[in-house]
Amino acid sequence: MRRILIPVCLAAIFIFVISSCKKSSPASKYYISFKVNDTLITWKGHIFVLVGPDLTDTSQVSFSLNSTSSNSDTAYFIDLTIRGKSIPAITYDYSYTYNDTTLYTDYNLGNNDPNKPDYDIESVSGLPSPAFSMTITSLSKTEVKGTFTGNYLASYASGPPVIVSITNGEFYAPVTGF
Repeated sequence: MRRILIPVCLAAIFIFVISSCKKSSPASKYYISFKVNDTLITWKGHIFVLVGPDLTDTSQVSFSLNSTSSNSDTAYFIDLTIRGKSIPAITYDYSYTYNDTTLYTDYNLGNNDPNKPDYDIESVSGLPSPAFSMTITSLSKTEVKGTFTGNYLASYASGPPVIVSITNGEFYAPVTGF
């Protein structure tokens, strides 16, 4: 029994050491970059896109971009739902008239901490209507590239609205689902 146990333990230690070594990950080529109030933010490797049938309406397909900062304390999301079975590589615009296309975005500073602002598409009195667009420039079963921009996102978490500008965004992400 001891003759079997020692090689098994050595093999387990070897596998642990090899798998713990820092490797260049293919995920490091993926990124999201955008400006918040003219300050450039870039996150590498903490991004993925889910593509697949909408769970509530099978006549629609969903695209969900999910990204976080390296310490996961801040998150940025883009969700798109369209009628059909595929997501064409075109430009999608946010609209209050929910027709066959729904586009939504969310910038979450506390990553769901109720004491931190969560910015999304909200109208603010005295400002033009919120605008947001996303362009998918290429989409395959494994990767997606695109750009996005908007005029402002608002948070009403603690009284009067707090505004942030999210502009000049681009992303390159792995696709899961499909």
